[in-house]
Amino acid sequence: MCTLRTFALSILFVLFFCSLHAGQPEEAIILPEARVFGDSDGLRISGTADWEVVGRDALAATGKATLAEALASGVAGVRVERSGGREKGAQISIRGMGGQRVLILIDGQPAAGTAGELPVIPVSEIARVEILRGAASARYGDRALGGALNIITKKDDPAALILNLGYASFATLRASALAPLNFGQTRLTLGASAEKSDGGWLYPGQFREYPDGTTTLDGDRVSALNTGYSTYRGALHGAHSFTGETRVTLDAEYAAREAGVPGTINFPTARAAMRDQVFRLAAGAKTSPASRGDTLSLSGVLSRQRRAYRDDTESLNALAQNTLAINYSLPLAGAQRERPARHLAECPLGNGAVFARGDEAGARRAVFARDNEAQRAEAGAAADQDSETNDDAPGILAPGEREARGSALLRFGVEAQYLSLETAGIGVGFGDPTRAVFSLYTDDEFTVSDFIFSAALRGDLHGGYGAFLSPALGCAWNFHKDWRIALNAGTAYRVPSFEELFWPMSAFAVGNPNLRPERALSVDCGLIWQAASALQLRVSAFVQRYDSLILWQPSAGGVWRPTNIARVLARGVEAAFSGDAMLSASFTLGYRAEYSLNISEDRDLGKQVPRVPKEKASAHISIQWLRHASISLIGSYTGFRYVNRANTKFLDEYFLLDSSIDITITEWAKIKFAVHNIFNKVYVHLREYPVPGREILTTLEVRL
Repeated sequence: MCTLRTFALSILFVLFFCSLHAGQPEEAIILPEARVFGDSDGLRISGTADWEVVGRDALAATGKATLAEALASGVAGVRVERSGGREKGAQISIRGMGGQRVLILIDGQPAAGTAGELPVIPVSEIARVEILRGAASARYGDRALGGALNIITKKDDPAALILNLGYASFATLRASALAPLNFGQTRLTLGASAEKSDGGWLYPGQFREYPDGTTTLDGDRVSALNTGYSTYRGALHGAHSFTGETRVTLDAEYAAREAGVPGTINFPTARAAMRDQVFRLAAGAKTSPASRGDTLSLSGVLSRQRRAYRDDTESLNALAQNTLAINYSLPLAGAQRERPARHLAECPLGNGAVFARGDEAGARRAVFARDNEAQRAEAGAAADQDSETNDDAPGILAPGEREARGSALLRFGVEAQYLSLETAGIGVGFGDPTRAVFSLYTDDEFTVSDFIFSAALRGDLHGGYGAFLSPALGCAWNFHKDWRIALNAGTAYRVPSFEELFWPMSAFAVGNPNLRPERALSVDCGLIWQAASALQLRVSAFVQRYDSLILWQPSAGGVWRPTNIARVLARGVEAAFSGDAMLSASFTLGYRAEYSLNISEDRDLGKQVPRVPKEKASAHISIQWLRHASISLIGSYTGFRYVNRANTKFLDEYFLLDSSIDITITEWAKIKFAVHNIFNKVYVHLREYPVPGREILTTLEVRL
């Protein structure tokens, strides 16, 4: 472990030293228009929170085809793993808490599907990803115990039909399309994707456990059976702008997935499969009356999710959940309560940092001026001119400038949800459960000189579980033009999901109707250094206490069942450094390194919580040759993990190395080569389920 820390610190020091001596371009870099937090799609968070943005270029630079694979390349405090191979859905965890403790949103609305499981969305359809760390129940209620992740899809952005075709190892075929349609004030965006794989990768056939708890993979390599899968997705986004500041939107999404369940290594299941079907329909309206200066928004979501398990005898166990949610919010910002400027820092993942500022108005053009005061002044003058014609247009501010003095923002809203459950197959007798949730929330944010203060309070009334009150407080101090420190504290909760309560009895899992709600207290402190030369350093420390944490564990017969752990204490540190440097007039070097330490202790036993690695680190280096080609190299390290509550068995640490090459053939065609797990490392996330070895991917992107 000490060797890893020394290596990581050395990498950070070398990159930092090189970046300080790298040449800087003389002209300003004009970035594309970006929406900021507070708009109808963005996360509803405060300016003091520990959050980060992964932009479209950063996602593309990873060389990955799907969002899950791209995020797994390295974001501090964020981990993406599958409980098995690619046939299993990808679970995201933030600061060691994952699964159903991370709220996943698509364009600001809750994503349908298994909670905590990343939707299968091609990278080509994503504009950016917003990540919020820490307890977020004060603004989002249930399912935001560990944080939130918001996926912003490309809607108004694409100007051409985008087609992607790919072929990968294990007979994997991938295809996606994104098409914009414009009809005056009405815009439509159509998206579709499909992926199919035969699976059947080679895998060591036996586990060997030693008296000291070490677990190794031995035996002759065998073909992992029943690891094929197929995924299909279609999406529609529509938006219509009326005169003035009124806009209505409509989003529809359907996704279907069928994946084999390989079972244990020693006893693979030949025909067992999981089937998932997800439908989501979201509608919204937003208006900003010029006479008042506030913004009213109303949105509704209707979703249906069906998850089924088929075993060798063709018996079908299924759960279907229906959800209807309505949200109404009203941010107030009158003449006496000006909107505060916000930092919007994009996580580059090795592709260069982006610094921007904005407010609740929505879209604006970000200007990143490097050591050029004349161009900085020109950008400020252009912003002043824009603000004269549009009260909602935020000023275009350069990096390092201070927050507006004496500004404030007040927001309040109401939400209502209704959930119902259907079941089939062999299961516990519980009738037809339903759940109604009614919520009220408010939060205030104001700046005084160089300080930002935020406070939020939310009350939720859950049918069957009673009332929950979630407060949150935050403070940020810009003590230098390039330095910022923030402190946040809040509480969170999560009621057991229908799947945890009522999963029908099957060969591998069963629900537990006696589960208690989870509760959490979270405190974090972060330091951010954002230099005008695109360098960024982020360091965060956190402490989170959980009561009645729900944990799935296998019984003696191998059947998994969720139970409550009375007390869990998680504490850790996250650090990330990123930037870019001009190697010459034609070549740009981008780099990022991150390290996370997480100690999640089961206070009942005094042991580490199972399946939570103590250490995680990654490094990403890319070289861009103008707009013609780029090459990137990503190394990621995952520390050892215990696999049982007694901490007597664990899986070894592992290091993976990935690479990708992007070549622009013409203005309308690009080809990409990627290799995952270059050294063909044998590793697992869950001890009895196989993970593929080396994988080679080729993708062709065409813009028409």
